[in-house]
Amino acid sequence: MSELDLTTREHLRELLGAHPGLRQLLEELAKRRAERGAWPSARRWRCADEAERLAAVRLFGTRAVHPVPDDPLSFKLDLQRFQQVVIEDHGVELDDWVRGAIVQDTAELPEITNGVVAGPIFDAASDAIARAQAAAPADPVAQAWLTSERARISLGQGLLQALLGHLGPAEIEAEALTVARVVAAVRANSGPLRLGKFARQVLGLASELRVESLRYDTVCDALVAFDEDTRAFVADEATTTMQAQRTAALARWGIYPDESAPVVLVYGPLSFEKRGRTLDHILGHARLGEATMLSLEQLQGAGVQFHDYERISCLQRQGAFYDYVERVAQKRGKELVVCADGTTNWAAILLLRVAASVRAGLEVRYAGDLTLGGVLALDRLSRRLGLPIEPWLMDPATLYKYRVDGQPLDDRERAALRAAIAEGRLPCGELLSAMEAGGYGVWLDAIADGEF
Repeated sequence: MSELDLTTREHLRELLGAHPGLRQLLEELAKRRAERGAWPSARRWRCADEAERLAAVRLFGTRAVHPVPDDPLSFKLDLQRFQQVVIEDHGVELDDWVRGAIVQDTAELPEITNGVVAGPIFDAASDAIARAQAAAPADPVAQAWLTSERARISLGQGLLQALLGHLGPAEIEAEALTVARVVAAVRANSGPLRLGKFARQVLGLASELRVESLRYDTVCDALVAFDEDTRAFVADEATTTMQAQRTAALARWGIYPDESAPVVLVYGPLSFEKRGRTLDHILGHARLGEATMLSLEQLQGAGVQFHDYERISCLQRQGAFYDYVERVAQKRGKELVVCADGTTNWAAILLLRVAASVRAGLEVRYAGDLTLGGVLALDRLSRRLGLPIEPWLMDPATLYKYRVDGQPLDDRERAALRAAIAEGRLPCGELLSAMEAGGYGVWLDAIADGEF
């Protein structure tokens, strides 16, 4: 969890001290966040005077503050936009920004001695977390999070500290125990599972663990902070936003949001058996030269009934996948073609595991972008499958052949490429060196017309 820098906190303290109405707005928003588990999308507010309205613009910015027609003292605060502003301008989440603003400005700050907060409410909250810790599962990550929250609450920090104004010690204890139970259950999960189904199994209701709710964010952040495997997995995914990191944290344990249920595109001579029934729609569509989309639910519990392919070809990009399917269909090649981008798509991973199991040593190859991202996707997919995958069209000759379609590397990309080459862990080492020397990469879709 990030903290606001000192300069920003001092600025907020000065601004909110001069305009208590804006402080009231933040407190009401924080209360609703705690009660409902998510920030409202927008909020209308009427200022006491023109000075307060101008201060609101300074506080929230012109991108998030919109005037209200016919009422010059009112404005509409776009919370969804403001969350983006806070991340872009301050590098923290909205929770941390509001927490810093309210705590730093309150006239009733608890006494702080040697950096430790003193006061009955903080003592009671600390004791509540201790009781939750005694009752919580022995899972080391859940216990580490509870230990951290107890230490942070005594410093005026942490998730549970932020709830003190809205929850009593008993509620703090219950929430701490619930988060710990969920963290432990996530780490014990043994297979792909929708978030809603997981929440019902652990908490009784799917709504108890909604995406972007405070509890959801806390569970995911705890996993990243205190579980080394999760942290490495999230770093491997190269995510750029907090919510993407949280999605990846749960994906490490086979849990995915309901709205992003994994699907995979496949083409080829393959049929499944499941619960005594033959599922031959992949084969039927392949005979018509068409690909099929399969969901994770359809693949779970299925086994190969019929196959007539001599290798499996994976392509990172959907456009290139369809181009190659057309070529294979025209030649009636004995090949299974899968669209797999190397990210955490459990449907693609399960399909490839089942399809590759038909014969030991079956060739599996992968064509991806001729970029560092493409090589990383190949590496991730191979490791998650537990199978060797051969690079396909990912070599210096192909890079040079399509140099006219090359995309120049910026400074950040060059630095990442040099670091990967120095580490020497990734496949396609010669391709990486050629990209570094040439200063460009090539998208897979750019070579599809020439190769497929």
